[in-house]
Amino acid sequence: MIVGTPLAIAQILSFDDGEGSKQDTIFQIPEGKWFVMEAVGVNAFLQPNQDLVVFVAPFLDNGAYTFPIVLNGESDSADPAYKIRRFGSQSLTLYADGRLDIIASRSVTTGITHVEFNISGRLV
Repeated sequence: MIVGTPLAIAQILSFDDGEGSKQDTIFQIPEGKWFVMEAVGVNAFLQPNQDLVVFVAPFLDNGAYTFPIVLNGESDSADPAYKIRRFGSQSLTLYADGRLDIIASRSVTTGITHVEFNISGRLV
C-alpha cells in the first residue's frame, strides 16, 4: 500500500461544434511531491456516430507519457443535447512529478460533446 494523502480530482472537457480534440492540465503536482494515480473513470456524452478516444498524460522527469483509457460501456443519454453516453474506468498505477494532463479527441466534430474525467490517487 502506498502511504500518502488521498486525492480525488475531477475535470470536464467540453467540445463545441467544430472542435475535434482538447488537452487540459487537470493537476499541477507541487514541487518535491509525486502523484500516484490509482484509478480513473470517464463519462462521455456525445452524438451518434462519433468515436471518442481519451487519454491521461502524466509528466514524469520532464517527459509526457500518454495512456489510453478504454470506454467499454455505452447507453442512451437522458439529456436531449447528447444522444449517447460512453463510459469506462480502470484501476492502474501511474506516477507523475510535474503535472497530469487529460486528452480527448473525437472523430466527428459536429455537435457538442462533454467528457468528464474522475481521477483518484495519492500525493506522496
